[in-house]
Amino acid sequence: MDATNINSNTVAADFTKIVFGTTTEPPVYISSLPNERGDETEPPERHVATRVPSHIAGFVAKWDRPKRGLFFCTGIVKQGARRAKENIVQTACLHTDIDFSNLDGDPDRAEVLRQLARLRYPPSIIVFSGHGLHCYWLFKEAVDTQENIERIETALRQLADLVGGDLQCREVARLMRLPGTHNTKDGEWTEVEIVEQNGRRYELDDLEEWLAEASPVLLRKTRPREVTAGETDYFSEYAKARNFKPRVDVKARLDAMMFMAGGDAAIHPTQLTVSASLLSSGTPIDEVVEIVLAATKAAAGDYGARWNWRREERNIRGMCETWVAKHPQKSKPVPAPQSDQKTNTAPDDSAPLVPLHHIIGDMVIAKLRHDGEDIISVSKGLWYYCEGIWQLRTDTLWLDALIEIACRGLNYKSTNRLIAETRSWITRHPKVYRLRDIPWDAHGKIPTRSGLIDPITLELTPAKATDFCSWRIECDYDPNAACPWWETMIADFFSDREPDVAAEHIRVIQEVLGSALIDVKPREMSKALIMQGGSNFGKSVMLEVLAGLFGAAQISTALDQLDGTHGLMQFTQRAPWVLHEAFQSGKWHFSSIVKAIITHEPVPINIKNGPVFTTIFRGPLFWATNHPPQFKEATRAIVNRIIVIECLRYFDPDAELIGAAAEARRRGFDKPSSLILQTELPGLLNWAIKGLQRAAERGRIATTDQIKETSEDIHRDSNLVAGFLDECIEYDPHCRVSAPDFCAAFAVWFTENKGEDRGTPSNESIGRALAAMSDPRIGMDRKELRDKHRRYYVGIALNDAGMAFWNRATTADRFEGKTTNTTASDDVVNTSIPLEWEQKASVSAMRKAQGYDPTGMPFPALVDAAKAVNVIKNESDPTEL
Repeated sequence: MDATNINSNTVAADFTKIVFGTTTEPPVYISSLPNERGDETEPPERHVATRVPSHIAGFVAKWDRPKRGLFFCTGIVKQGARRAKENIVQTACLHTDIDFSNLDGDPDRAEVLRQLARLRYPPSIIVFSGHGLHCYWLFKEAVDTQENIERIETALRQLADLVGGDLQCREVARLMRLPGTHNTKDGEWTEVEIVEQNGRRYELDDLEEWLAEASPVLLRKTRPREVTAGETDYFSEYAKARNFKPRVDVKARLDAMMFMAGGDAAIHPTQLTVSASLLSSGTPIDEVVEIVLAATKAAAGDYGARWNWRREERNIRGMCETWVAKHPQKSKPVPAPQSDQKTNTAPDDSAPLVPLHHIIGDMVIAKLRHDGEDIISVSKGLWYYCEGIWQLRTDTLWLDALIEIACRGLNYKSTNRLIAETRSWITRHPKVYRLRDIPWDAHGKIPTRSGLIDPITLELTPAKATDFCSWRIECDYDPNAACPWWETMIADFFSDREPDVAAEHIRVIQEVLGSALIDVKPREMSKALIMQGGSNFGKSVMLEVLAGLFGAAQISTALDQLDGTHGLMQFTQRAPWVLHEAFQSGKWHFSSIVKAIITHEPVPINIKNGPVFTTIFRGPLFWATNHPPQFKEATRAIVNRIIVIECLRYFDPDAELIGAAAEARRRGFDKPSSLILQTELPGLLNWAIKGLQRAAERGRIATTDQIKETSEDIHRDSNLVAGFLDECIEYDPHCRVSAPDFCAAFAVWFTENKGEDRGTPSNESIGRALAAMSDPRIGMDRKELRDKHRRYYVGIALNDAGMAFWNRATTADRFEGKTTNTTASDDVVNTSIPLEWEQKASVSAMRKAQGYDPTGMPFPALVDAAKAVNVIKNESDPTEL
């Protein structure tokens, strides 16, 4: 088996090199698909875009297995784009797919090869696909697809007609089976192999000239008309099942008529249907004969050169006369019903009449569910379920496109009114609209392409539409996968620290990343990760790996853009919020929206030209910054929900690469994050799951002393008064300071410590910041703690440093506005609490928090309270307090 796999992988890589190697440069699109659509035991489509033989070999080795097939795209797909006709940039060959079972006379493989050998221009390569032959006519030079798409697809159709090929393959973005792999349909294990290769290459002009005059050498049993994306056939069958007869679109039927076709596209059935429709609308026989005969000549094309057209005209006329004889009373022209007209969809004439937009809306819903998709309508917009994921669609273009396809499938010309009424009907349809909130991502498990992983037991279960997953990890779950290069990279990142400190920081990152894998969790497990350090300290590469675990979609909205009218539009998706330069030097960020997002509170989202709704953003936050985070936030709400890790190791860009960076360079990756995300994603998932399990068992993410210290520095800088309390205040259960005196001293301290280029906060702002500290050892009741002149803060006194700042405030002209109601310079600033205040509730609460006993003996609780609030940093003698 191993030897076979190695050989198969080599064949696949060699084949792509022969077809594309000499005429094109971009990557080749290689895809793996399950044999049965909707097979819940197999992951959906997987693909790789590459030319590297080892990458092709690895992809083939992984996906060449039972219940799946491996394919390549015949055209070069624009890098980063999905496989579609409009995204094909180069074509290196013409191709066709010959299925033995569809050929007239049931020729065997040897006979088909003999007929192909008779061609003036035989195929350059012939591949046995398992049930037929895939033929390729290689070009000498690749052709620009978009400039020549009509020429190429016309030639593909002519080739298919020439050799009895499948007409569904006549498009430039076709997937064909990859040689060196296996066809596993119906439980088989048949090798896809190259059976002939002659080295010939052709010019497209020469092939076009030949195909214009060549006659078929192999005929199909039937030649069904090709259907775009399968939509028309489905809607026709839906209508037939409900006895709804779509009107005949004469022009469309005549345009679709084709020589040697089968079914409705064949010449004779088309002539019958179209002539009957025209005659029933009152068109004269001579005019009908003229119209149908002209269309028949166009359908026959070059093959009609040997037809007896006089006899064909007589046959058409006889067909019309027979219809008229059976329908002696000609009916008047019947226009297509508008959306407000009624259409009978039941065989019983007494059945109720249904508006056309109801019929089309029902068909669209049925078609979605037939394809394993679904749709839910809520106040926010429409949720669309596709390939295991629910997506919020706030625009309507996609639904309008589905409605347009349904109209065409029923041969009705759409109008803006019809589409709008159908869309409205779908959104309020009882099968679609939901009154109650949908529990999005509330399953408590880790969504992956393989299914849902229980974070505790690691049990894997298939994901269903009713799990309401709006995101997933875009890799398959492999419990044995590892990520050695990621572990190497993160170890190098923290190599400047002591081993135990480095290990602590790595565990923190592991738990932050792991906690982001689930949405249902305690608040203590929801943290924003901020990497702080200078240039070339490795922050961006770290963020690329962490965010890359959650896919390519990322939110990049800057902090100062959030307050814009539509600043939150990106937050409708559950994707990582990644900022590589989150903060600017000297710029404070104050936004209630930032706080709401970080603390998982509801935020209003205003969609441009769409609805306004409220939601909770639950995606991970990964930020990097060259400057310390600066939030103008008085409370600890933001600080408690962020983890700031200082990046201390400098990576010299001119030095020799080491570790994962060196390995990435050796293997052809542009950077180490690309190496890890493309080769170790399942292992990175397992690494994160271990962190999640630790944090879940603890109920929170563990941090380090260094991280806690950094958080305190941020809080001290974020709250206006936190640093002032540390430096200029002492706690005393018998003292009080007036609010004007407190603010005056603070104003001077703030100016000297925060820079003269920033305005001094108002007394009201200072008071709010002090209240936000929520320090129970400070009494600040606005109603209780005031006399005829001022308000007071009780339980505190200005220390020597505080008094020095107060003295400068009362003597400097620039602080004149702050000293209007301060204590006179020759009076006492720190005063005793009056006896009549002793029984006030705020005074009693303050003294209890400070551990003060009315007998005069302090409680040991004083020290504990100081530590709990984390304000008093220096150890003190409790008796002095």
